[in-house]
Amino acid sequence: PANLDYLISGKKYISKIYSAKDELLMELETNPTARTSLCPLGQGKYLVSTGSPLYLWKDGQFTELMRGCYNYRLRRMNHLGKWKKAGGL
Repeated sequence: PANLDYLISGKKYISKIYSAKDELLMELETNPTARTSLCPLGQGKYLVSTGSPLYLWKDGQFTELMRGCYNYRLRRMNHLGKWKKAGGL
């Protein structure tokens, strides 16, 4: 219920993402009722999903890649063949 106050009042809800070493990686404006998902790509790059928009986090900045992406569970696939068998395009 407290999170819904942000939606009603128009305030921005900021999520802070930390590394395993407790270093601040990024801050992003999110919807408090949506799930935020990260997929590490290596070399300090991440795919970030905050509900519908999908972003690339690189060099301390977000780049919006697409909207309408409702895959809430991002995973890195090492084998393209396994991904295709699992229903990938």
